[in-house]
Order: sequence, then C-alpha cells, then structure tokens
Amino acid sequence: MDVLDRIIRTWVVGAGRDEDIHITAGKATLLDVVKSLGPFLTSEEEAQRVQGIDFLTSVLSECPPTAFNTRSTRVLTSFYCEKLTDTDVIKPSLAGLKSLSSLPSFLSEDALTTVRAIFSQSQIKTSPVAVRFTALNVIDTLVARHREALQEINDEFITGFLALADGEKDPRDLLVIFAIERVLILEFNTVKFTERLFDSICCYFPISFRPPPNDPYGITTEDLSSSLRLCLSSTPEFGPPAVPFFLDKLNTGSPAAKRETLVTLNVCLPVYGPALARASARKLWSSLKLEIFQPTDSVTEIEALRTVQTLVKTIYPHGDADGLRDEMQGLAKDACEECLEVLREPEKSMAKPAMKVLCAFMSTTASVSQYTMAQTVPYLIKLFRNPDEATSRPSTLSLLADLEVAARDSTVADSSKLEQSEVNLPLSPFKDDVLAIGTFGLKQVESRRSAVAVLKGLVTTTGLCTVEEIGFIVHSLEEYLKPDANSTEDSSDCILDLLSSIAEVNPRPVEEQTLPALFSALPDDASLFSNEKERNECWLTLGALSQLCVHPELFATFTRRMSTKLDLICVPSVAPQSLQNSVSYAYSLLATISKTLELKTAKDHADTAKYLDSLVWRLYNLFVFSALSPEEPVHFISRQEKLVQAASGIITLVVQILTVQQQQSFADSLFQLFLHGDLTVASAGQHKLPTSAKFSPLESTDAAQRNLLYLLQGAVVAFHKEISIPDISTLLQTLTIWSQDEGVSSFQREAVWHTLASITNKRADEASTYLQYMLNDFWTSEVVSQNQPVHRRISAIRCCTWICRALEARVYPLLPQFTDKYIACFADKDLSWDAAVGIGQFSSSEKILSKRNHAVIRVLHSQRFFNTVLDRLVAGAKDAENPDTQPPHLVTLTCLLRSVPKATYMDRLSMLLPLLLRGLLLSDSDVKANVIDTLLIVAEEDSIRQSPIAEHVSTLINAMLQNVAGAQSTARVKVSALKYLSILPDLVRYDLLHPHKAKIIKSLATALDDPNKRVRREAVDAR
Repeated sequence: MDVLDRIIRTWVVGAGRDEDIHITAGKATLLDVVKSLGPFLTSEEEAQRVQGIDFLTSVLSECPPTAFNTRSTRVLTSFYCEKLTDTDVIKPSLAGLKSLSSLPSFLSEDALTTVRAIFSQSQIKTSPVAVRFTALNVIDTLVARHREALQEINDEFITGFLALADGEKDPRDLLVIFAIERVLILEFNTVKFTERLFDSICCYFPISFRPPPNDPYGITTEDLSSSLRLCLSSTPEFGPPAVPFFLDKLNTGSPAAKRETLVTLNVCLPVYGPALARASARKLWSSLKLEIFQPTDSVTEIEALRTVQTLVKTIYPHGDADGLRDEMQGLAKDACEECLEVLREPEKSMAKPAMKVLCAFMSTTASVSQYTMAQTVPYLIKLFRNPDEATSRPSTLSLLADLEVAARDSTVADSSKLEQSEVNLPLSPFKDDVLAIGTFGLKQVESRRSAVAVLKGLVTTTGLCTVEEIGFIVHSLEEYLKPDANSTEDSSDCILDLLSSIAEVNPRPVEEQTLPALFSALPDDASLFSNEKERNECWLTLGALSQLCVHPELFATFTRRMSTKLDLICVPSVAPQSLQNSVSYAYSLLATISKTLELKTAKDHADTAKYLDSLVWRLYNLFVFSALSPEEPVHFISRQEKLVQAASGIITLVVQILTVQQQQSFADSLFQLFLHGDLTVASAGQHKLPTSAKFSPLESTDAAQRNLLYLLQGAVVAFHKEISIPDISTLLQTLTIWSQDEGVSSFQREAVWHTLASITNKRADEASTYLQYMLNDFWTSEVVSQNQPVHRRISAIRCCTWICRALEARVYPLLPQFTDKYIACFADKDLSWDAAVGIGQFSSSEKILSKRNHAVIRVLHSQRFFNTVLDRLVAGAKDAENPDTQPPHLVTLTCLLRSVPKATYMDRLSMLLPLLLRGLLLSDSDVKANVIDTLLIVAEEDSIRQSPIAEHVSTLINAMLQNVAGAQSTARVKVSALKYLSILPDLVRYDLLHPHKAKIIKSLATALDDPNKRVRREAVDAR
C-alpha cells in the first residue's frame, strides 16, 4: 500500500504515469487503488479531484477484464454516474464509464443506470466535442451490448437520446448519432417517434460538411452522406414526410443538393414501398424529367435517370411481361406517351433526353421493358418509313440504335441471372423490320453511320440474329467499305467496327464474304503504288484487314494470304519497275501484320504462338533466301533495311508469348542458323534455300547477310531469362568485337547492341567474364586508347552504354565501376559529349529492355541510380576549377531528370533549378528540350504560393524567348518553350510577371509566322 500511495501521489503531481504496473502484476487490487485514491476522489479542491478520477479512469482502461467482478463494476458505475453531476470531472467520468461498459461484468442494470445518468445531465450537450463524443460512444456501446434492456425502457431511451443528439454538428459525433438512430429505427418501437426521428435526421440533409486540409480524423463528406442515407432508408414510415421533403430539395436546391437528393431517393424509394411510389409518381416524374430534359450537368442527369429506373422498379412488380404489357397503366404508360410525343421530331434537341428515359425503362422490369419496346420501336419504324420525314431518318435511326443498346445491355444483365434459354429478347418481335430499315439506311450517305449503329445493335444482341441474317448484313456492308469519293462523309471506320463485332460473334460470314473482297483488292505487284489514289486505297484495305483479322479464325486466313502476297512482292518473277514502290508496298504488308499481332497481343490471344512456323520461320526463309541469292534486281527488295527491321518486329511479337520450352527449342534452331549456317532450320517457306551457298552473317562481308542480324535480335530480345545460350561470354565478346569492324553499318551495330543488352540483362551472372572484359580490356583498347580513330571510340562507348542500360535495369553491382569510367571521360574532349549522353541514357525507358520482352527490371532501379550519381553530377556541374567538365555534367543531369519520376527530385528542386537554367544555354537542341520538358513536368506540382521559380523568372523568360526566336532551335525546342511561357502566369505572381509582358508578346510575333504549324498554334496559346 505504501508503494501504491507513493505512485498515486507521484502521478497526481505529474511526475510519473506507472499507475497500471502494480495491478497488472498482481501486486495491488482495484480496492487498494480506490482506498488510496479516497482523499483525492472526495477532495474539495478541483485539481486534486480531477487528478484522482483521471487516475482511476486510467487504471480501469489498462486493467484486464478479469480484474473486475459484478459488484466492483456496479460500485464503480454508480460512482461515475454520480460524478457526472460534477462539471469539472465529467470528461474522466465518461471515459471511465466507456471502459466499464465494454466489460463482461457490466450488466443490464448497470446499463440502465448509465443511460439515465447521461440523459439527466443537460450540461453534457454544452460540453466540448471530446466529452460529447465520449458520451455518444458510451451510448453506442450500450446499444450494441445491452439492447434488450434498453428496449424495456423504449420510450424513455428514445426521448433521452433525441434530446442528447439534438443540435449536434460535429462530424465525428454525427457518425455515431446516425449509427445509433438507425438501430433505434430498426430494433426499437418508434411508432410514436417517427416524426421526431425524421426531423432529427432530415435537418442534416444534404450534408454540407467539407473536411479541412489534413483532417486528422479522416471523415469525408461521403462518410456522413452514406450514414445519413442509411437512416433515411431505414423504415417505410419515413416515406410520407420524406418524399415531399425530397421534392422540395429537387426543386429549390443547388446542383450539389439535387445530386445528393437523387442518390438518396434511389436508396429510399424501394424501402418506402410501391404504394407511396404510385401516389407520388406524377410529382416525382415532373421533377425528375426536368433534370433529364434540362440538366444542369451530366452527373445530375445520370442520377435522375437512375432514380426514374428505381421509381419504375418500385411501382411495377417483376411479374409476367406478356400479361402486363397490354394493360400497362400509371407512370410507365404516361412517361412513354410523353416521350413518344417528343420523338415526333427526332432531329430536335429534346429527342435525345426522351430516348434516354425510354432506354432507362429497358433496365427496369420485364413488363415495363416489353411495353416500352412495343410502343417505341413500331413508332420509330413508322416514322422512318414516312416519306415526309426523310430528312430526319438519320436521327430516327440513331435513336433506334440507342434503344437497341439499352435492350441488349438489359438482356446481358438478365442472362447473368437466368439460363440463356429463359432470357426474353425484347427486340425479337421487331427484328425483321429493324433489319430492313437498317439495311435501307445504308444506301444513303447521310444515314449510313446511324444505320450501321442499328445493325450493330442487332448482331451484338446474343441469340437475336440467325447465321443467315448475319450473312445478309455482312453482304449488305461490302459495297460501303470503301469511302465514297463523291462524299465528305467517311463511314468505313464504323462499318469495320461492325464487321469486327460480327467476327467476334460469328467469323464465318466475314471470312467467306468480306475477306476475299479485301484480299482481291490488294495488287500482286507494286506498279499501282506510283498512283497516289491507288496507294491510298491499298493502305485503307490493309487497315481494314488489320482491324478485321484479329479473331483467331480470321487471323489464320490473314497470315496465309499476307505471307503469299509478301513472297510475290519481295521475290518477283521479273525485276520491278520501281524498287521504291516495291519496298513501300512490302513494308505496308509487314506493318499490317505487325499491327494485327499487336492487337492480338493486347487481347491476350493464345493462338499467336502457333504461328512460329507458318509466320516466323517463313520470314526467316524469305529474307535468308534473298540474302543468299545472286545480286540481281529481283532480290534487292527484301534486302532493304526498312523491311528487315519491320520483319524483326513481327518476330519479336510472336516470340514474346512463347513458353520457355517453346522458346528454348526455337533458340537452339536459331543459333544453329546464325552461328553455324544450318539452312535446314529455315527451310519452312515458299523458297528453296541454295545448299551451295554459305550463310554466315558474322564472317561474310555481304551487307545483305549482315543486315539479317536484325532478325536475330528480333528473337533474342524477347527470350525469357531461363533460355540457355551456349558459351555466353564468348558469343558476347565475338559480337562486340564484330560491331567495331569498320565495314559494319549503324543498322547492323544497332542489331548487335540490342542483342548484347538483352542477353547481358537476363544472364548477367553467366556473362561475368564478358563484363570484366568490357570493363577492362575493351574499355582500355577501344574507348580510352588515343590510338583509335575518334569514330571508333565513340562507337565503343555507345556499345558500352547498351551494356550499362542492361545492368542498370537489374541494379547490377558492376554498374558503379562503369559509371566511374564514363565520368572520367568527361575530361576527354573527343568523348565527353557521348559519355555524358551515355550516362543519361542508363535509366531511359525503351522497347528492348521491357517487361513484355521478359527483361530483368528491378523496382525503383532508375531512382536508385539517380540518387547514387546526383551529388556527384551537381558537384561536377559547379566545379569552377574544371570549367571544361561542367557541360558534360549538366548534360548527364538533364538527361537523367527525364528518365526518373518527378517525386525523386522535387525536394531538391531549389538546388537543381539554377543548373537547369544553365542547361538552356547549351548548344544541343535535345538537351535544351529535355530541360524545358523537365520544367514543364515540375510545373504540374507547382502553384503560385510554392513555386521556386519566382526568383529566376527574368532568366527563365529570356532563355525561353531566345529558344523560341533562335535560328538553330528545332521545332521541338520551340514548342516546349512556348508551352512553358503559356503556363508562367499560373506559377508566378502577376506583379513579378507584368514587367515582362510587353517583351514576351512582342517576341512571340516571330513564332506566329513560323513555318511549323505546331509552333504557330502554341504561340497563339502562349500569347
């Protein structure tokens, strides 16, 4: 006891807070604590009394439930309830009751004692928010744990609670109040209190609370609104007073209040019941249609339509559609008739909202949707067939298409709940008439787009059209695929979209009717490519094929026909009249195949993998055949770098999706071809490879063979990291040395560098010998050696840059050593620029080292590298003792800033900004563009209050104007500079910017006359 007394005295004077130690350790009991606290609990001095009760409350909150029994709990409850009359100790007393109310030993009698004590103390309502919040939490706990006891004093409890909650405004307290009131409405007898309960709730509607910045409680407006909605929708008894209340809010409220009212009505109407909904239907419809036909904004319009749907669902039962369709009465009938009256003039602005209402009816009940369809579709068909309404046919078809989509979507929703055979198709009785006017509408250019939309609604409704009807639609579309030369309206895009939708449903009609016509439109030679009209038509046909042939069944035909066409163009029987035309045509064919593959990849089609033999190896066959054939004009076409690169992209797209096992088998054959000249692996194709010829790209001096290394990299870059490559270090070293040969072109070097980067990234550990060679021997002999020609040294450092990209992506330990060597080259005037740009490219994102190509990419790799070199680059850029190395440091810094997220450097912007401004003075256009683009990215986070550029505004404006007016500035630099000038008013206070206004406007005159359209457009915006 002496120890406990000492702890209590120490705590009361504020020197310690170890009150729970003795009780939880079993060294003291609650009785001991109360005895020791006796003088403090009954002290006439306010401070000691508060400290004593606060101490007791703290002890209770820390003690385990086993420390309490029924008697002690009751005694403590009575004590705290008595202390509620003492204003000075209300807060700790309520906190003590909160701890006690959650104990198992806290019985129903204690709950009644507590609520009566809280309700009897009117001073709680005028207490601080924290006190009121604690009191409400006590009530909430009692309602949750002792609901039956409180139900015994039903009227007394409800009256007391309503008095306690009256006038509350704090959002934390309101959340608790709404939760308690919902329980009262659902679990208590509230018949006598319906009006009071509704009044206590509706006074908060709509919620106008907006959380302050950095709100520690995290309460949002939606939290309060959703809690309030739950209360308002708790009982049908709220319906009679609520509906007039909501109508008043709809008619007089602000746009925000209207939206909240609509959302709440959507929740409440089903609860209030069909009887009230029928009685209030006309008044509700009058208010709702105003928000639909004359909406203040699109969100309010959408919510009003949803509320109309809810109202209709509430009024009409989910009964037999056929039995109710003919005897439809009430709101659905009146609203339909009203909307149909508006549709008499389909071209007018009110027709669209009217159709939106009818479309909303389609997603209500079966009876209403059937009735709506039965009234609307015949009406629109009759309107379309009326010769006097010919000018409004496009609008009529457009409205019909909207209704079809609504019917289709409602059917999809129903089919998720029912068996397919049980789903009723509302459009089925009118299908033939709709199909007739849809195909008729195709004949007129003005109505063609709308007609296509109508036909699309038919074919995309599952189970509606037969195979024959789909075939008829496809046949009807064929003649309109090509744009009408006599019309400015091109509907071929929407027709292709419809045919693509048909292909998804049933590809057979498209394969049998559309594809033959499109393929026959493609010429077998490039002679027509010299004619601009014929060339454009060919491109349109290829675009149509690309869009249509994504479906697996159609892609098989597409691949076969396109490969045959490619063989005819690339290896013609006679020399082409124009090599350029033949190359352009062949490239278009390859680009079309590539685009189609990209679309299939985006849709995760699994069938792409099976085209390894019929497409990939066939391409190898074609290009190897051309490379090995005699140098005759007929073989020149497929030797073009442009075509080899396009074919490489196709190979990448297919190899990407192969499994590891498929890739390994393919890789083994590929290396046999390129490293050992085994032509048998590339025999699958149209052309027979000459057995006497030798295929060895790394040994041959023939550019045609060397160029095919791009086809090797097209496959290698897409390999998984698990793919085994024989003798990696030797292969990589061989490729590296080969790339330094004087006879190797930039195209060939790029292919090798991509290959080196991909293999190094995925198999870095196995390539450790090669990496050491690059770091030491190669760097010494090829990069820093003054005996080598400058262009060879530059080529070597660019090769190393690709290796470093591969290492940086996987955060490889050797990268810092490479970085040191690059920075050391800043002092070499021949290499400084390329070394600086090289480091800046270490983190750059590009297509070769990507996740899609299965590259090893570590999380935050760019940020890690940036943070590693930043301080060093900043120090080098400021190093006054070595002015020659400052520009390379600046170049590297500006390049790196473009490759990392802005969050990486935003906290250091004040330090970086002066360096960026110096970067604007460099001669390289790409560097200047990078700097301005970085400033534009930073500006997205800036505001006038926090922007750090205010102190540099004069320098910035002068630099931007120089770049706009500079004769050496590229279009990209000018556009970026103009964009930055246009956002300056958002970043800099007016008083700082105003002195420069006249100069800026005067200087922009030059840009307004710039030959580049983009520059002129940005100049207009900036001015």
